[in-house]
Amino acid sequence: MPAPRRAPARALYEVARPLGTSAETLAEGIWSIVNANIAQAICAITVRQGTDMREFILVAFGGAGPPHGGVWPPSSKCSRPGLVSS
Repeated sequence: MPAPRRAPARALYEVARPLGTSAETLAEGIWSIVNANIAQAICAITVRQGTDMREFILVAFGGAGPPHGGVWPPSSKCSRPGLVSS
């Protein structure tokens, strides 16, 4: 059974309201945290492997890869993004 289309927006509003912010500002904050966590994970994995990320191109693909991949390179120290949408 698919979730109602308005349920995510309603949930953001219900969390944002007591915090004194808008659902949009809350969503932007969540997006920033998610991308920072992804970049940190990429760095941790590559450093553990002894890889210098400046020598590589980040290729983000799949359903959610390209939307996030476009913001990873500045924070992940990759030389440049290479986005692939599927």
